[in-house]
Amino acid sequence: MVEINRNNQISTYPQSSRTEQQALVKSLKTVTPERSQPPSQEKISLNIDKGISAELSRYIDEYALENSLKMDEEMATIQSSLNTSLEEFAAFKNMQTAQNPELDLSKLDLSLDKEGNLKLIDSNLSDFKLSELEEEIAKNDKLVDAFSQVHTSTVEAIKLRSSSFEDLQPDHFNGSFMLNELTERYSNQFPPETYAIGRDYNTMEKRLNDTDPITFGGFYLDSLSIDFRA
Repeated sequence: MVEINRNNQISTYPQSSRTEQQALVKSLKTVTPERSQPPSQEKISLNIDKGISAELSRYIDEYALENSLKMDEEMATIQSSLNTSLEEFAAFKNMQTAQNPELDLSKLDLSLDKEGNLKLIDSNLSDFKLSELEEEIAKNDKLVDAFSQVHTSTVEAIKLRSSSFEDLQPDHFNGSFMLNELTERYSNQFPPETYAIGRDYNTMEKRLNDTDPITFGGFYLDSLSIDFRA
């Protein structure tokens, strides 16, 4: 037999006789090939050549689904709690202005102090008047619970979005979350009416009440200006 290699060099090999070839064929026919058992799909670990095992793939899918359901739940809670907070706060202001027609509460906003108590902010009102109003609004347990829940569920949603914030606590936002400002920031995330979603949700009421948890959650988290790449 003659073989020409890639360097154009000629190599010669002794050619087997016809008798030797027949013997080789016969021996090959009598050999029973040994079947190798493929490794269990469930036990293949993560590696460059084989990728991920079915077990790990299933775990990732289940974790992603569970995480998504938890996120939807937290966003639905934030959305509901935010609406309740706005309704109760509006009712409080209406009651106060009905009792004191000369009182201008158009710039009044609400936050939580370091201890988690309701705190009122208004540069047009004296500290004494704000203190009086805070004593009244503190009696509204429904408002306290709802606005506190906004803080708590926001932190849970952030943790679900990124493990970088696992040490974040609800009181981190005490004093920085102001109800009206927070709502405005959320509303400002919506595109103008030249886009379909802008036309569909073109009022504050629609943006708060008619959006599904996924739409609400996306715009809400964007409004917090958090860098989730950290």
